[in-house]
Amino acid sequence: VFNGKSPNAPNANHPWKLKITNHNPEDILLERDTSVKFEVVNPHGTQVAGAAIANSAGEERGVAPGAAWAGLQLGNYGFTDSAISQALSHEKQAIDIYNNSWGTTFRGVVLPGATWTLENGVETGRNGLGNAFIFSGGNSRQQHDNVNYNPLANSRYTLAVGAVDHVGNQAVYSTP
Repeated sequence: VFNGKSPNAPNANHPWKLKITNHNPEDILLERDTSVKFEVVNPHGTQVAGAAIANSAGEERGVAPGAAWAGLQLGNYGFTDSAISQALSHEKQAIDIYNNSWGTTFRGVVLPGATWTLENGVETGRNGLGNAFIFSGGNSRQQHDNVNYNPLANSRYTLAVGAVDHVGNQAVYSTP
């Protein structure tokens, strides 16, 4: 279980190290004292990725220690069917798992493109092995929301997850 203290987990609030690998020994790389500054508007996705891939010398482990990850930006211009479809099919032959830790209310919204993209990814992604789509159940329990109203999280082609405390009780904010 990841406890949020792993030194190897990505964290948007701490300095990041840039690793440059030279695969061609004939090329000359000049090392300089260089810094890169990232401006993170919403570090939630980075924190979720850190919890998933945490790998440390201690007891903290994620569900996929050391796995590679990539962040895709979605929602800057709203959550359109086309934008969601594009994000859920980005590099579908290379990406194993799409973790969707974002939420918005989709009550009564029909998303035919995104729905087809999920089915197509499961059937043809990774050269026929299929992509796995994980969705957050949401954080709207106190607003009486329900994950069954979300056509993406409730799809037969996805796995919806919620939050529980250390003894397995549903978190007060986690959408049922």
